[in-house]
Amino acid sequence: MILVNEEFKKYAEQKGVTVKLTEPAVSTGSVKVGASIDQNELKIDKDLPFL
Repeated sequence: MILVNEEFKKYAEQKGVTVKLTEPAVSTGSVKVGASIDQNELKIDKDLPFL
């Protein structure tokens, strides 16, 4: 099970960003971790683990 790091989640919410989780997927030559954010403009100015 994938969980968003609580500190990152709070940081994202303060910036108005939603973190979306989906099932991870492994295929030949790639791995999708199953997490994304809904905003391309988010600038992370802290050293925070995402998952």
